[in-house]
Amino acid sequence: MTRQELEYLRKNEDRTLLMVINEVSKAFHEKMSEKEDVIFKKDETSRKILGILSRKGGLTQNDLVRAIHMKGSTVSVALTKMESMGLIKRIDNPQDMRSIRVYLTEKGYEQSKKIKQILAEEDKKLMRGIAPKDASKTLDVLEIILDNLVSE
Repeated sequence: MTRQELEYLRKNEDRTLLMVINEVSKAFHEKMSEKEDVIFKKDETSRKILGILSRKGGLTQNDLVRAIHMKGSTVSVALTKMESMGLIKRIDNPQDMRSIRVYLTEKGYEQSKKIKQILAEEDKKLMRGIAPKDASKTLDVLEIILDNLVSE
């Protein structure tokens, strides 16, 4: 997003909170796609899968669908691609032989670490000029908004 586009959006009298959140999200994805050393520059689904698996360990495909709020078919395609790249492995679930759990490989963990590092750097840039108390309150409000959106 250019400065000119941003100024145009700011002048929109009909602008709502959700419109601003959407623009923040789009600007974030543009920034991520500019990063040279990030795998899945334009693949939000795979980035989300890497993130959730690095935090939660082995999950079923249905668990991933619920955790990242994406369609099952979208997650399935991403998992197939990630498996072919050696980032994940699928293992039979010992508690339920009808399901398979998805785990990160060592290569997957390395990619996840790279992305986390870039996100931490970007987060520092984003928070310039914002008091930690204000940032915390904003995060709380956005979590409530997300809960409201997902629960409808």
